Amino acid sequence: CDLEHGVRVDVLALDVAQKLFVEFFGHDIAKTMKPLYVKRGVLTVSCMSSVAAQELKLREKEIIKKIKERTGKSLVERLRFFA
Repeated sequence: CDLEHGVRVDVLALDVAQKLFVEFFGHDIAKTMKPLYVKRGVLTVSCMSSVAAQELKLREKEIIKKIKERTGKSLVERLRFFA
C-alpha cells in the first residue's frame, strides 16, 4: 500500500471524499453517504437512498477533480455507488 506521511493514500482519499460530501450536499444528505474504499482508482460509496446516489452521479466529475486538487494525486478516476 502507498504511504504518504505515514497515512495510506486510500484513507486520505476517503477522508477528503467525506468532507467534500458535506461541502457539496450539506450534513443531512452527506450523512447518508459513506465512502467505503478505493480500489484501482474507483471510489466505492454506500448510499442510504437512491436520491443520494443520483446526487453523487450528477456531481461525480466535480468530486473527482476536488479529490485530486486536495490530495495532489489522481487517486480516484471514477465513483461507484450503491443504494
